[in-house]
Amino acid sequence: MKILYSLFALLLFAGALPAQSEYLQEFFDKYQSHNSVDEVELRAQIIDQADDLLKEDSDLLEKLSYLRILVMEDENAVDPADYRSLMAQIEADDYEELLHVRSEDTQVHFYLQEEGEKITDLVFVVNDATDFVLIFVQGDFDYNDLLQLSLDPNQGINSLRELTNDLVQVYPNPNYGPEYTIQREAGVQIQQIRILDANGRLIDTISGNENTFNLNGNGLFFVEITTNQGVVTRKVIRN
Repeated sequence: MKILYSLFALLLFAGALPAQSEYLQEFFDKYQSHNSVDEVELRAQIIDQADDLLKEDSDLLEKLSYLRILVMEDENAVDPADYRSLMAQIEADDYEELLHVRSEDTQVHFYLQEEGEKITDLVFVVNDATDFVLIFVQGDFDYNDLLQLSLDPNQGINSLRELTNDLVQVYPNPNYGPEYTIQREAGVQIQQIRILDANGRLIDTISGNENTFNLNGNGLFFVEITTNQGVVTRKVIRN
């Protein structure tokens, strides 16, 4: 994976249309609550704060409008049938394959869509026996932008974690009672809270700008918090 991450660092990022393809949305939603997953969804407002993603001074962040990343390290839980379906739908969706690397049991795919002279969407996929990476980016880029941008995946994921950690926090965690409180940064508005069990099954949905929610029963839960600046998923424990 280190060699593939080096390729990853040379090639990323771009994208532009505000709508995310339904099949990509469904894939992210299906796997975002798995125990081995790091998942980040960022919109333009919070991307503006992501200077740590860039190794060199650049205006490229101003061109980013949407970024979503799903990473599984040391446990690839993606069903092979889901992977094959995802790749088939990407290829059927007018994406141009810019890169395809196959090394033993590892597959790397890098796709883009263009509108005129601009790159409008990028999809990057890494799949092997133990790891899986799916990245979807939107913005307004050209090929020169791709060559100028370098991202260290490990540093990038950690930086994105820090950004989303600042957006909202859930406490107390773990908790011995039913009520949890959401602490958020100034300007962050909560639009929806979805509560899922350890198997990813939806338990409850709370709409509106709420600061509290209740959990009935003990165990591990996932709380997906949709805000005006992105979607954050938190693991919480009820003892």
